[in-house]
Amino acid sequence: MAKKTNVTKLIIIVPIFFIFTTIIAMSSITISILYENYNKNILNLSHQELELQKQHIKTQIDSIYNYIEYKKTEAPKRFKQKLKDRVYMAYSLANKIYEKEKDKLPKEELQKKILETLRKVRFGNTGYFFVAEIKSDTETIAKMLPATPEKEGTNVYLIKDIDNKYYGKEFVKVISEKKEGFVHYKWHKLTNNKEQIEKTSFIKSFPPYNWFIGYGEYMDDFEKNIKKEALDRLKLFKYPNYGYIWTISTNRVLLEHPYKKSDIGKINTELDKKTGALLSDLFIKAALKDENGSFVEYHWTKPNGTKILKKIGFVRYIKDWDWVIGTGVYLEDIHSNVEKFKEKETHEIKDVILNILIISIIILIIVSIISYLISKKINGKFLDYEESLKNKQYELEKANSTLENKVQEKTKELKELNEKLELKVKARTEEIAKKNKVLEEQSKMVALGEMIGNIAHQWRQPLSSISVAASSIHLKKELNILEDQDLFDLTDNIVKNTQYLSQVIDDFRNYVKGEKKLVNFDINDSVKQALNILDASVHNHKLIIIKDFEKNIFLDNYLNELIQALVNILNNAKDALKEKQKDESNRIIFIKTYSSKDKAYISIKDSAGGVDESLVNKIFEPYFTTKDKTQGTGLGLYMTYQIISDSMKGKIHVENSEFTHNKKLYRGANFIIELAKL
Repeated sequence: MAKKTNVTKLIIIVPIFFIFTTIIAMSSITISILYENYNKNILNLSHQELELQKQHIKTQIDSIYNYIEYKKTEAPKRFKQKLKDRVYMAYSLANKIYEKEKDKLPKEELQKKILETLRKVRFGNTGYFFVAEIKSDTETIAKMLPATPEKEGTNVYLIKDIDNKYYGKEFVKVISEKKEGFVHYKWHKLTNNKEQIEKTSFIKSFPPYNWFIGYGEYMDDFEKNIKKEALDRLKLFKYPNYGYIWTISTNRVLLEHPYKKSDIGKINTELDKKTGALLSDLFIKAALKDENGSFVEYHWTKPNGTKILKKIGFVRYIKDWDWVIGTGVYLEDIHSNVEKFKEKETHEIKDVILNILIISIIILIIVSIISYLISKKINGKFLDYEESLKNKQYELEKANSTLENKVQEKTKELKELNEKLELKVKARTEEIAKKNKVLEEQSKMVALGEMIGNIAHQWRQPLSSISVAASSIHLKKELNILEDQDLFDLTDNIVKNTQYLSQVIDDFRNYVKGEKKLVNFDINDSVKQALNILDASVHNHKLIIIKDFEKNIFLDNYLNELIQALVNILNNAKDALKEKQKDESNRIIFIKTYSSKDKAYISIKDSAGGVDESLVNKIFEPYFTTKDKTQGTGLGLYMTYQIISDSMKGKIHVENSEFTHNKKLYRGANFIIELAKL
């Protein structure tokens, strides 16, 4: 009887113990894997979030730096174009009066009318036209000098500045040789008769009376306006979480700060909230350490806050203007993002563990009930055991088979649960990949800074033409000399130039929008559009572009993605030439397109000396870069490889090659793209 009781207990206990042990083991392994992945994800996310925020503030400052560099580069051109446009306007006005009245008025009266008309035209408090008549090789008579009318009618041929430069002679020389041109000299401002300052004038011959008409301005006044435009632009830069841009000079004068407007123009004496260090000295030292900018750590409070927080800033020095520009991010905001992720992950893991426990308990209850029912049935029939041993054994085997099927079903459920857990891990991995995608998008922001400069470069001439036309309409209307044909011609010119500006915006919008759309296009057009996007960068770095295009190579593929890949390769070539080829006359990029029966090829090679052979096979790997970490993310060529290989189903490789230009041998990297033809 004792043996029967033991057998009954074993029937209940053994399956329960086996299932319980299996569930505990599987649950422990699953939970261990979950927490191991959780810890890795938190560690990676903390590092990635910090690097992402650092790259973000660096991109902000680099974009502003590129904008200011563009303003500095364009300032002399804008200055000269402004002088030239105003003299051309005065010439047009004088010539219009002359042609209209030459047969109606005596010569002296007509001259007087022209001079008085020009005398009335003023630009601000100091801008005016001047007119002189070249009588002979040594006699130049001032006909109109609004600033010093007492000198009108006198010989100004031998007039000179404080450096003994006879700029009166220079005026005559320019008119004699070129009919128009610029003259540089020193002269005092109307508000300061003691100090002479650098001045530039543009003069143009007026043949009817052997006159020349001129207009001049002081470059320092123009540069002050450029700086004011830049500071006004910086006021517009504000970012979430109290992000902003500030500017100081190296003598610690605060130039711009959106939250300290009352301190602008004063010496900045603020201290680090924790260490007591003078913040302006800390920023200036970091900015001067590296011409490409530096990161700096300090302690500060948020606007309208009192809590002292650690902050990471990025500063960069603008040498010509003696400016230090910077911005920063609070580590508390970075940690807050990480904590939100940790909270979310912890909640998900707890949910998974709870589900495992619930399922385990359900399985144990089911197994216990089944075992109990089986044992009860066996007990009821055990008295007939000896007589019907075969039948009972069959019943027992059948019961065991049922139990085994149940166990298999629950094991299958556990397997499905594990598969769901794997899907969650995979989803998290994809989320990390998306964050890497954000880093890839951030690496495009630096290029966007150059694109902004290129848009402004392509807009400058049309805007100048529109300005001149509008000024002419306004002035002629005021003087009552505006004729219908003039109005039609000038407004047609304005419409033509605005249409051109609209087309420029469409071209750059299509590139930035980056739609992945399959289109038919000529491969040469993709190269030309990439070069248009980088036009300002090519001009600023004095790159020589040599093109050798085979005509009519058409593809059915993704145009915008090919342009992005070409921009990445050309940017890489530009950086290499800037770093390795100090002689600007040898900065060459050779672009060739050619084709075979069913393939199209683009070859882009530079004269930067080539790539180290040991690094050639690594150049398309993610995060691989030979540049300083502050200048590159190592994602540009990796993105290019993904676009060509995965998206466009083509091939790309790099090799070192040599080529000859103007009888001179060059060596550099050669990127070759292979795509299927139409």
